[in-house]
Formats: sequence, C-alpha cells, structure tokens
Amino acid sequence: MRNYNTASKDNYHNLRRGFKIYFEKENLNIAFCDNTFVMLFNAMKLFDLSYSMENLKNLFNQNKLICAFITTKEERELSFYKNAGAIITNSKFNANGWQLSHLHTVNFCNFSEIIVNSDRNDWSNDHNTRIDLNTEFDDESIKKIKAHFVRLIHPLNSFLIPKNKLIKYFGKRLGEEQELLQHVENYISKEFPKIYDEFKDMAMIKEVNNPNIISNNIQINWKNKK
Repeated sequence: MRNYNTASKDNYHNLRRGFKIYFEKENLNIAFCDNTFVMLFNAMKLFDLSYSMENLKNLFNQNKLICAFITTKEERELSFYKNAGAIITNSKFNANGWQLSHLHTVNFCNFSEIIVNSDRNDWSNDHNTRIDLNTEFDDESIKKIKAHFVRLIHPLNSFLIPKNKLIKYFGKRLGEEQELLQHVENYISKEFPKIYDEFKDMAMIKEVNNPNIISNNIQINWKNKK
C-alpha cells in the first residue's frame, strides 16, 4: 500500500515504508511503500519480462524487497523489508530524467481511515511486524484494498513522462494533464482491450462519460538535446 510514505523532517517517526502489518482475523499481510516499489513492475514493460505467481509469492515473502530507494533511519530501525541485498531493476529511467505517473489515481479513497497508522512501538518485536488480532474488514474495504494494490502495480496503469527539469513546461503537473491522460487511456484501451477491461474491474474503475477535453494549448519543449 502506498501510504504513510511522506512526512516532514520533524515527523519521520510517522513514516512506514517497508513496515508490515499482519491482520490475523483476515489472514492478510499489508506493507507500505512509495512509488519506487512500482519500478519492479513498470520495468517489466521496458524489458519485455513477466512475473509468475510463484515469482510474486517468493518476492513478497522474504524480507529483502525495495519499498523505497531512500529510507530514513527511523524506518530502517523497524521495517520488515530491507533494501540491502534486495532485488532491484536495472531500469535507470528515473536517473535518466523520466518519472512514473499513474493513469488512474492510486489513493482513490481515504485509506488512512481503513488502516490507521499506530505507534511505531507496535513494530518493535522479533519479526518487525505489527500483529493486529482484532480488526475485521467489511467486504467493501477489502475490495478497496485490493483495488489500491492493483492500481499501484498494474503495468497498464503507469506510464513514463519526462521530469520537469528536462522540459520547458509551464503547467503544474504534466502527469495530471487531462488531455494527456485521455490520450494514454485511448491508446491502452485499443491496444489491450481485454486486459484493460479486466484491470478496470479489479481496480474499481467506474466508467465516466467525459465531455470533450479542451486542449490547454500548453507548449512542451525539451530544454536541451539530452
């Protein structure tokens, strides 16, 4: 889950990247991450690779997994997943000036109400895992948790855009320009109609009758040939 992944310098004790919770009554493990985790899945498209169910099971059930390239001392003290020795992609798109953007927003509801951030001492045990013995989720919450995960990692829900430092762009967020998002969705829905429909069902994507999107006529140019 991409949550509790940002905090001001004075509140690093609230960060939870790499932290894991086990909900006993649901037999459910949930861990927190930032968008770095998505690189493990976005890179599949660039290198024409795929994961089997066995690959994913092995990846998630050992404690060496990249949830964030940069973690704070506070996180490293109690996190279950460790960066050291973890599987990483050799995709350098981030370092080369590209960043990942999601087609459909990942945090589409207030997940902090579904899974509340508790005191960090709850993770201070031999397994670095917060054990929740009482929580039971209703069916709607389970659907939202699963939809969040699918939106986070599904290859059809992410695309790459250049970082602002490489372009002359005077808008606010290139990855949120509605005209661009519509273009990406049109392409994906035509190229992968069956898979995209399956994704929308799992990810709780509701059909929206968007009016014709009016171009903002924003000019985008590369700053240099690099």
